[in-house]
Amino acid sequence: ASDGSIFVGGRFTRIGGVFRNGIAKLDFNGAVLSSFNSNIDQLVNEVISLPNGKVFIGGRFGTPSGLRFAARLNADGILDTTFNADQRVDTFVDGIGLHPDGRLFVYGNFFSQPVPSTLRKIYLLNSDGSVDESFVAGSRKGLMSVAEAIVRADGKVFLAGDFQNIDGNVRCSIALLNTDFSVDNSFRPFAVSKTNLGPELLTSLVVQPDGRILIGGTFRQIDGNPIESIARLNANGTLDPTFNARDVLF
Repeated sequence: ASDGSIFVGGRFTRIGGVFRNGIAKLDFNGAVLSSFNSNIDQLVNEVISLPNGKVFIGGRFGTPSGLRFAARLNADGILDTTFNADQRVDTFVDGIGLHPDGRLFVYGNFFSQPVPSTLRKIYLLNSDGSVDESFVAGSRKGLMSVAEAIVRADGKVFLAGDFQNIDGNVRCSIALLNTDFSVDNSFRPFAVSKTNLGPELLTSLVVQPDGRILIGGTFRQIDGNPIESIARLNANGTLDPTFNARDVLF
């Protein structure tokens, strides 16, 4: 959080000897803060703190108003009832990502698929929890799962996970979307390649301040180069050869 405190989410009922159910707020020494005590019932998979003190959470948890998979909490931890995630967010939320304007990306193995022939595993929610219909990224061919949705400083959005197609464009496990959410064709689409060893998927992505991208996953090659599980890409998606992680053991 902006005040130096730390949010912890997961499946627990006590932390530091204090009763907390799925989420807690700690000071910089690790002590549980009494000012934050949520009225939800685990499991919290991801937490994003907001500048105004409120908190977005994703996972699968009980609330006073029933089962939810994405929610916003007030600064004291109590459920913010002005945010109600759309019913299409209908199962465990694997992750959430914050858009600079306050909207929220949520991704998971959702069951509801309202767009014919398009598999949707990620939605963009407005500040009240309704779906922003301008964001329709999905797979029109094959399975899709999203592990990360990261917004760059310029408003463009990285998607990483397990997919071979985004909105009819061939993309292998990583894609960059423009600010209008169309696919950015300047970013190399085949940085991570599928091999006969099986599907190549990304499980993590971090954008460095200089624009280069750290990626982790189950891949064994990048741009045709034998690279296993961790690599760094340049801003255009090409492999950064100066990053050497060959000493990482798995």
